[in-house]
Amino acid sequence: EARLEVPQRCAMTAGMAKPWCMFMLCCFVPQMLMSMDGGSTSGAIDCIKAATDVHFSHVELSILGSLVPAGMTLSSIFWGRALQLAPSKALLVAGLAVNAASTVVFGSVRLKGVMLAAKFVMGVAQGLHIVWGTSWAVARAPQDCGVAWLGLGTVAAGIGTGLGTAFSGYTTAVGGPLRAPLLLL
Repeated sequence: EARLEVPQRCAMTAGMAKPWCMFMLCCFVPQMLMSMDGGSTSGAIDCIKAATDVHFSHVELSILGSLVPAGMTLSSIFWGRALQLAPSKALLVAGLAVNAASTVVFGSVRLKGVMLAAKFVMGVAQGLHIVWGTSWAVARAPQDCGVAWLGLGTVAAGIGTGLGTAFSGYTTAVGGPLRAPLLLL
């Protein structure tokens, strides 16, 4: 009887602990946390629609939901070049600060144009981390883990979106303000 031996790829061995921890800390967790805003927005649609001072049409709500991915997509080529020309740590710190500030603005300011702009800026800031995280994983992943690490970026985004939807949906369903989940993120 012939057996197919499946090699143990990308196993957590003693030598792999540090690269895995760095990957989780630098790529997985930030991607998950940044993806929570997309889930928070969809989880709080009823609260956004019910706000007495901001009235969004169905089309505007659709646009609101698409602005983060649009910002990521439109900024990715720019960020790829910027990461070649400038120190990545400085760019990442600035990008995370801009993402945090635009999240607070979106959750706090009740002006439709400002809310739409804040969502787009979130996407631009998140585009930086996505480009950097992909480059970091390609450059630093152990040879047998590269594809798995790239795939885990999608897993992180899915977990973050799901957590954001659950947290925001629950918070607003029990009468909390729209800004509560966004300010905590």
